[in-house]
Parts: sequence; C-alpha cells; structure tokens
Amino acid sequence: MYCVIFGAGEVGSHMAEILDRKGYRLSVVDNNAESVQKLANKVDARPIIGSIMNRDVLISAEVENADLVLCVTNQDAENILGAMLSKKLGAKTVIARARSDDFIAGREDTFHQDFGIDDILSPEVLAAEEICKRIKTPGVSAIEFFADGKVGLREHTVPSDSDMIGIPFKDLDIGSKILITAVFRHGETIIPNGDTSFEADDHFFIVGITEDVEGFGRQFGDVPTPKRRVIIYGGTAIGAKLALMLEDSGISVKLIEADREKCHKISEMLEKTLVLNGSGLDADFLLQSGIAESDAFIAASDQDEHNIVSALIATEHGASETVAVVEQASFVPVARRLGVHAAMSPRLVTASRVMRSILPDRIKSLAILSEHEVDVLEVHVRADDKIVGKRLKKLSMPRDTVIAAIVRGDDVVVPHGEDTINENDIVIVFTLSKNLTAVERLF
Repeated sequence: MYCVIFGAGEVGSHMAEILDRKGYRLSVVDNNAESVQKLANKVDARPIIGSIMNRDVLISAEVENADLVLCVTNQDAENILGAMLSKKLGAKTVIARARSDDFIAGREDTFHQDFGIDDILSPEVLAAEEICKRIKTPGVSAIEFFADGKVGLREHTVPSDSDMIGIPFKDLDIGSKILITAVFRHGETIIPNGDTSFEADDHFFIVGITEDVEGFGRQFGDVPTPKRRVIIYGGTAIGAKLALMLEDSGISVKLIEADREKCHKISEMLEKTLVLNGSGLDADFLLQSGIAESDAFIAASDQDEHNIVSALIATEHGASETVAVVEQASFVPVARRLGVHAAMSPRLVTASRVMRSILPDRIKSLAILSEHEVDVLEVHVRADDKIVGKRLKKLSMPRDTVIAAIVRGDDVVVPHGEDTINENDIVIVFTLSKNLTAVERLF
C-alpha cells in the first residue's frame, strides 16, 4: 500500500509513524525542507520538498498510484485543493484536514460528490466529539460500544489493594461473558493470555456483553452517574466546540479562559455557557469556579503541560472526572500515571478516523487505543473467508492478537478455543497496529 502525506507537521508526522508501522510505503511532502527531512529520519519515507498546490510536485510524488493521500498542511484551502487535484490525477482515497468550520459545515456531501474528496477531518472537532461522548455516557471509564451496542469496551485501573493482583487470568472469576483484551504496564502493551496476571496500577481493557461489562465496572466503584455540571479550561477550538456540544445537550457548562479578549469572543458564540476570565492553573480560582462540585473538568488549553497540571488540581480538589487534552500522544500515559482520570490526544482520534476510511468496507477500525497503538477491528465475516468453520485454537493467529467477541445475530459470544466463526458473524478483534495486514489476511 502506498500513501502520500502532504504536510510534515504534527498531524502529518503522527500519521506517518502509524502508517509506517502498518507497512505502508510512504512519501512525505512539505515546503519546509527541515521538517520533511526530520520526519524522513524517523520513518521509512521518501522526502519531497514542494507545495501541495504545485501539480508537478503531486506528479513527482506519484499521487496517481497512491492508495491513500492525506492532505494535512496547516492551510485548509490548500488541503482542499490539493485533495481535489490528487483525486483528479487518480489517487484512490483522498482525505483532507480542515480546521475551520467555514470549509466543512454542511458541505461534506458537496466535497465528496462534486470533488471526489473521500473524507474531510478536523482533529479539533473529532476530539471535542470524543470528549462529549465520554461525558454524556454514564460511567467514568466508558470508552466504546460495538456491534450496535451489543458489545461494550471499558478501561479500568487495578487498585494497589485489589484481590486480582498476581492471579493468572485463567483463574480469575470475572464471568464467562467478559474478556480482558489488553494490559498497559509501564509503557508496555500486553495482549494477555491465560497465564498473564495483574500488577498494581495496570491499565486494562475488557470486552464483553454490554450489561456484563457495566456490571464488572461497578466492582471498581464505576457507578453510572449522569454528568450535569462541566467546567472547561481553555478557549481553544476544542474547548469552544465542546462547550457548544454540551450546552446543546442540556448540560450546565462553565468555560475558563485567561485571555479577556478571547473571553468576549467566545461568550458571543455560546448562548448558555458561563465564560469566566481566569487561570486554570490557579487553585483558588478553580475552587471559586466550582470544581469541587463539578461532574467533569476538561483541560483543553493549547499547552499540554498546563492541561495536565490543571486537571491534577481539579482531581485533587474533588472533580468527579478529569480529562486533559494533550497534543503529544506520549503524554497520555504520563497524565494517567500522575492521577488525571483520562487524557485525550486529537492525533490519536484523527488516526482512528483515518484508519476507518481506508480499510475494506467489511472491516471497520473502531479505535486506536492510547499511545500503545492497539487496534480494535470489527470484521463482518463472509461465506468464502478462510476463517469460516475453523476452531479458534486451530487458527494461525498473528502474535499479540485476540478475538474478543463474536456477534451472531442477537447473541454475543465471548469465545474460547473450541468456538468457531460462521458466515455473517461480526468479529471484534484486538491486535497491535503492526499486525493489521496479517489480521486482514486471516480472513
């Protein structure tokens, strides 16, 4: 598979790293020679210096042979025009980044139908949507639901006094409808087997029938409670879009911004949100703003470090749930280890959306979990798939891959070695990102 990435900035660099791990052949194009070379030194990519607006540059990058073209420069208009020209030259799938609502609001169908652009992404909008979904979903650790809500995924942390520490998973009494699918420990990703056991402060994901997954969460004090009072720190694009989404859902929202002029502009955009001029790093100000009584505190300024510190202050002073927005994906586990309840990386959310766009129709990339690059796939099984009728224990599964659930009609099966996969099943697969191509071949 061949991909051309226009833009060697934060989003382009992150996508290049992910696609490189997935085995794509890459070309990276940018006007900035230093940025292009720096990225080419990190990943196996052909560096090309030039403009996305230059037809000769696009031809030099061989966009006509590209399975995927990502237009993710910092200029929306250039991304749109570059995507249009790439499609016209023959690129199979083209995706453009657009940060401004002026380019995407209500125009998605026009760009797709008239200009051939397959998808237009705004990392800021995607991040705001993801946080909004988390807040509106009862339960602190709710992450995702698959197969029309039949299968649930949740993340948990192992308390230091947990009775589960040291017990092999095969001996844990967690019920037959739940499977532990991934464990994150000291920066390492573990796709577990029956002999794996927990250590204190492990983060882990479970998958199973939604009702059972929610029941398991209650063992960790994860009692579903609706979020009614939310405080957002940061009048950024993410902060403002999130406030708008939440106030439209009937949630009481306060937004804190240090810049007085920006406060005035944001207050004109938001009808129901109370905009406060102050610092999200001032504990006294945060207390006066009501963080102790808040159901959720979202730190969404444009400074990763400020967001982590602000979220930690909110956690210390009683906020029920805290989320820090961090551009650096590597900061996600750092924030978690320090005590922030959750960290959100717009880059990871964008990467998940891109992968959903380029996989075959019957294989959906549902999520890329944390900075550890664990993919969750939903595969619709066809009659001619090699996997049909075989027992799971007989499959040549890629290493660090697990079939977490099988949806068969209205039933959900948490499989074991003797189970088989049938035509028309929906299969939920956990795997490390580097195994994605091997998992596709499995079917």
